Amino acid sequence: MENKRPFWSIQSDYEKLANNIINNGGEVTEAELNQLSINETERNIKSVAYYRIINNIESESMIIKKEIERLNNRLKSNQKTIDRLKKCLVDAIVLYGEYEHEMIKFKTRKSTAVDVNPEAVLDAKYTITKTTIAPDKTLIKNDLKNGVLINGCELVENHHLNIK
Repeated sequence: MENKRPFWSIQSDYEKLANNIINNGGEVTEAELNQLSINETERNIKSVAYYRIINNIESESMIIKKEIERLNNRLKSNQKTIDRLKKCLVDAIVLYGEYEHEMIKFKTRKSTAVDVNPEAVLDAKYTITKTTIAPDKTLIKNDLKNGVLINGCELVENHHLNIK
């Protein structure tokens, strides 16, 4: 029967056990040795269980990602089909004029749009300058490492799981 205790519970018991051993001058009783063995076994069981759960969720996530990609491709294909069909209707209306069939009115609405060749060189008055301001994390990291205090910034040590 698999023990259902969470990691924090195992860790808490381990810390109590370690404190008892320290308080007894480093002497380990037979009961404490047995408890250490149980904690290690529980840790190993939990670690393998977590590893399996992580693998299952990662596999499911990959399947979901591929399904999203498939659906996005289908959505793009559907949109292209809709655009082609609409263009055919517009061409027919331009050629034959507006008409009505089975209580559906087919007509167009004129609009004007600006088409700018991407290679066109425009005068400055016909352009807009957009500026994006973002933190330079590389510079900030280097300065923080060199002891420079930067308001609102700090170095944070992260731990990333590596299972092989």
